[in-house]
Amino acid sequence: MMPYTAIYQNSEGKITRYTATASNDRGKAWAQLREMKENEGECLILLVPGDHPVVQYEDTLENKQIDLFDNLVKDMVDMFSPDSSVG
Repeated sequence: MMPYTAIYQNSEGKITRYTATASNDRGKAWAQLREMKENEGECLILLVPGDHPVVQYEDTLENKQIDLFDNLVKDMVDMFSPDSSVG
């Protein structure tokens, strides 16, 4: 298993990027990651081995470059952080 940066596009043309772990075999990884978002209407269009930030033109306007998934990472950290109200 290894990390991949998977880039998807939906029927409205919106492009999204996710990092996920899948098979070392590229063909199997493509199938695994294609199925991951297929039921949400997203089509896998690119698969890049490794975890890579992705910047779209709109993210560079006003000289701003952002990682499109900062909020996703923060949300995941919050989900798995110990609850300070317990104990």
